[in-house]
Amino acid sequence: MTILMITKLMDKQILELYLKSFGLIKTLKFNVKNLYYEVVVRFNGKQVEEKFKDLWSLRFCKYAFKIFPSNLTKDERNLRFKYGLKLANLPVGTYAADLKDIIVQMNAKSCFVPKNRFLKNYEKERFAFVFFDNENNFNNALGKKFSFNNQGLVFVNYDAVTCHIRIPNNTNITYK
Repeated sequence: MTILMITKLMDKQILELYLKSFGLIKTLKFNVKNLYYEVVVRFNGKQVEEKFKDLWSLRFCKYAFKIFPSNLTKDERNLRFKYGLKLANLPVGTYAADLKDIIVQMNAKSCFVPKNRFLKNYEKERFAFVFFDNENNFNNALGKKFSFNNQGLVFVNYDAVTCHIRIPNNTNITYK
């Protein structure tokens, strides 16, 4: 099974203990991919991998990671990227686990809040990538609005350009 987009701040030993809770591990490799680890884990016995066939992500602490069991067909793997949206305007410091209620309500299969690739401090972006397993759930979510921590969120196209400007409270803005 391959696990994508694991923050480099994650303690490898703690993650390994978590993965061992699913079954005996034959091999475990951490590969660096830009700001993240890509983890390849092989369990003893195919029955452990079979448990993951219908799961698209694993939650660990505040994080959620996309997973790809090794027994997926090419079409099944491609489906996990086909119906993706961006959930925009997240409050600063939002984790995937914080969005659980929205993800469940919209019948999404996975959610990932990426790191800001331009900052060196691993600050998270103010959007999440959310994936669905069918066009109907995808279309139902597109344009849907939510409130989270007194902030309006909206589902937009995966490749939509989103921009966030932070203005301190009590700042007078003059428009010309």
